[in-house]
Amino acid sequence: MPGFSGINVVGSEMKKRPTFSQLSAAVLLALSQWAVAGSALADDKADVAADPKKTSNMQTVTVTTGTHSSERTASTSLAPVDVLSAEALKSTGATDVATALSRLEPSLNFPLYAGSDASGSQRPMSMRGLSPDLVLVLVDGKRYHTPSYINTSGQGYGTAPVDFQTLPLSAVDHIEVLRDGAAALYGSDAIAGVVNVVLKKGAKGGALDFTGGQYSAGDGRKYLGSANFGLPLGDKGWVRFDAEKGYDGRISRSQPNIFAPEIGSPGQGSTPSVQHKSFNLNGSYNITSNLELYFMAVNTWRDSVAKMNYRYPYLRYRDYSSRQIGSPANGYVGYPEWALYPQGYNPALENKTQDNELVLGLRGEIGDGWRWDVGANYGRNKLSMYTVGSINRAYYQDFGTNPNGGDFYDGTFRNKQQVLTADITKDFSLSWLPNSVTLAFGAQYLRETYSLDAGDVASYYATTTRGTAPNSGVPQAGAQGYSGYSPQSAGDWGRHSVAGYVSLETNLTDKLGVSLAGRHEKYSDFGRTTNGALSLRYDFTDNFALRGSVSSGFKAPSLAQSYYSVVVSTSYTVEQGVPVAGLYNGGIFPVTNALAQTLGARPLKPEKSNNYSLGMVWSPIDNLNLTLDVYQIDISDRITLSGSIPTVSASYPGYSSYIQNILAQHGDYASYASVQYMMNGFDTRTRGADLVADYDYAFANGGNLRSTLSFNVTGNKVTGYNSIPPSLAAVQAQFPNVPLTSRLYSRSLIKGVYEHGGPNSKLVLNENYSQGPWSFNATLTRYGAVTRYADAGHAGRTTTPLYPNGLNTTFDQRYGARWLLDLAATYNHDRWSFTLGADNVFNTYPEKNSYYNNQTNQMPYPTMSPFGFFGAYVYGKVGYHW
Repeated sequence: MPGFSGINVVGSEMKKRPTFSQLSAAVLLALSQWAVAGSALADDKADVAADPKKTSNMQTVTVTTGTHSSERTASTSLAPVDVLSAEALKSTGATDVATALSRLEPSLNFPLYAGSDASGSQRPMSMRGLSPDLVLVLVDGKRYHTPSYINTSGQGYGTAPVDFQTLPLSAVDHIEVLRDGAAALYGSDAIAGVVNVVLKKGAKGGALDFTGGQYSAGDGRKYLGSANFGLPLGDKGWVRFDAEKGYDGRISRSQPNIFAPEIGSPGQGSTPSVQHKSFNLNGSYNITSNLELYFMAVNTWRDSVAKMNYRYPYLRYRDYSSRQIGSPANGYVGYPEWALYPQGYNPALENKTQDNELVLGLRGEIGDGWRWDVGANYGRNKLSMYTVGSINRAYYQDFGTNPNGGDFYDGTFRNKQQVLTADITKDFSLSWLPNSVTLAFGAQYLRETYSLDAGDVASYYATTTRGTAPNSGVPQAGAQGYSGYSPQSAGDWGRHSVAGYVSLETNLTDKLGVSLAGRHEKYSDFGRTTNGALSLRYDFTDNFALRGSVSSGFKAPSLAQSYYSVVVSTSYTVEQGVPVAGLYNGGIFPVTNALAQTLGARPLKPEKSNNYSLGMVWSPIDNLNLTLDVYQIDISDRITLSGSIPTVSASYPGYSSYIQNILAQHGDYASYASVQYMMNGFDTRTRGADLVADYDYAFANGGNLRSTLSFNVTGNKVTGYNSIPPSLAAVQAQFPNVPLTSRLYSRSLIKGVYEHGGPNSKLVLNENYSQGPWSFNATLTRYGAVTRYADAGHAGRTTTPLYPNGLNTTFDQRYGARWLLDLAATYNHDRWSFTLGADNVFNTYPEKNSYYNNQTNQMPYPTMSPFGFFGAYVYGKVGYHW
């Protein structure tokens, strides 16, 4: 949010010592006065770079996120910004930025999804229960690039947000988290907030660290080695280098399929195994006393292998009413590749990704205090995909071979951005105002390109005849598990935008602070947008203040959302609520595709938002800080991936013939049994609150205890639906009994993702005690409940064409709240540090899936669990620092 950011510093110390009874009374008083959960802490006496053992010489913290003023601190802040020091991030025991953030920020969630496509290796982070791509990510204040792949599971459904796992934790100095809309300053994506990752600076200091561990079940072994150090560039500059290399082993809690228990557990629903490495640098050089050259390069490589659904040598119907396995006489379905894979096969998807972010700029000061910054940054994500250990049934049937031993190159995605920015700032003293006014204005040019290269012919080859397997219902095409991309899907696309902004910040009186900002942008593909923001803060006393803000924002549809396509095969579909065995191809089409347009796809529009927040900052006693922020975020034209629209149905043969005639006009698309596409589907309202209580206690023996209690509660509601697309309405009118519109807005989409896909609350209690060479960290986290909703028709209806007697909620399931405890102990000796820790020490799991959701017993736990379903993790760390 433009303005003066309220600051919560995590990882620093205070020196005075109130009693525990004073702390308890103050916290109880605050909680009794505000029954909702609330915000970030104001701690203007802390220094994010301070030695955690010191309790004196505290300095005032300033931030750069959401403000252009060089003098704004917590004492004049208008919006909540949490400043998370490297020490606090390290104390979480995490080895990556996103996990560390999620353990310190109650409004952030970073689920450890098990996924068989790239969604499992590019994990999205959600803020305030909103889509991950509604958070803007900056690195040293510069816009970071987004990936080229669309997530197709969980809260990241239909989004291509920043992949936090490409950011090296060892290179981070601190992170600033702005929990308010900031599109008036930064443009697209900053609806839920802004995360600014600030890298380490200067030539002094360095570290070598190694960590390793595994889960208590014996899998998921991990290791990570890192090095970070600085070197001087003469006496005018410096450069810092950072390198990491690590491995994350596969984790699976899969059980044997009840259809084929003799085969054992195939590992369905596991996390991918990932090898990763990065090399990064940043630096600065003073060309003159008023002219500085700065640069940065972040480079990450990752190779992940995810297991797909197991393909058995036969399938059998499952009778969900009697819960019995069908007999061979009425249920066996055989496939010709049994000769190649007598015991079936478990195809895997290998993703090779490369991320690069390069920044080069000049900044300085001219004239009477005019500060300026001109920079250019280039970001790229490249994702190459391979289906391993599989078969293309159509290719095998037509040519009698399985090329390359069943390994297929599927294609390569690329997403690139080039950004040019110019920012100018000046502090003016006006005779009729008691404080100076900060004027900031600037411009941005953004160029984005997106491309898809086709895979090998064998990866996408489709037969022109029907599949030979009984009950399959569709032609068989493409590599099983994940089909390759054909030349028909390949292409290159691009767009550009130009933006300008202006902001004013000042204190109108010694007690009243205000900021005002506006931004105008023009995109080449969807037009213009103008956004503004107003923030206010009033200090009633030195210890109590109220703050509030109103802003508008927008999120431009990404090129990936407009042009991404994919084919995925599955081993069954659902007809009238009953699983039907067979192999089925499901397709995600770009909105420009003719078939998708026939079924309702339209060009995407930007999402638009209105943000409202009101908060308080209170320090009732020394070293105790309380903050509370309540908020409402209204978003229109939400961009989402539609529900799955059937293109073939045994129950409606007339409809099937109609769609098949259209499919026949689209070449290899004739193999699709269902279609999805991106759309502007509906409007939402998000309401919630953040509460944080932060307290420091210094003991007489030299020990220091820092306690932080933080809590977030968020509720999301779909408030309205966009009109049914005319083309889909025409098809629906021709076939009124086919559940097309209810599939477009499925319950699993509306309720399962956008309303209840994430936890409705999250509480984090952290205790950090240090004395002499020892430090101990304990974090108790409570994740609220999540609910799975089945595709039983349009949310809010009591009857649907698919379920005329009412919604079928048999497959709905609620997973209750869970408490997790993380513990760690560190011993420091000279320049060495040694840590032993355990996450989820009580080996807590979510509730098990019901009979209807465990996928024939192979998925005992929900993939949507906000903390995963893998149990306790034990690790050790060794570090050398100078």
